[in-house]
Amino acid sequence: MMHPEFETYLRRSGLAEEAVRRVSDLAVARKLRRNELLFSAGEICRHKVFVVSGLLHTFNISAGGNQHILQFAPENSWTLDVESYDRQIPSQVSIGAVEPSEILCWQKRISICCWQRCPN
Repeated sequence: MMHPEFETYLRRSGLAEEAVRRVSDLAVARKLRRNELLFSAGEICRHKVFVVSGLLHTFNISAGGNQHILQFAPENSWTLDVESYDRQIPSQVSIGAVEPSEILCWQKRISICCWQRCPN
């Protein structure tokens, strides 16, 4: 699958063409509507996300119901909840689209062993 904007971004980092193609081929494209959530607090962050176009924000909601924006992710940037993604624990934040956005997602691969809670 071709992702010209992302591939241009990767080429600027000096990656070889084969590596650019392999990384790009693993991406899943998704479109988000304005105010659509990628995931909500309490869910596990399962993807690394590259913003092709649009704007995402990471936020939490206070006990009083106020939204607190922690981070913006504009075009050509990455976003995720690192702790939730790495440890596969419920997130304390939500990530959503401020405006219509196109993103690329890479899902974390988890071995079947993790789901069976084996000691290894």
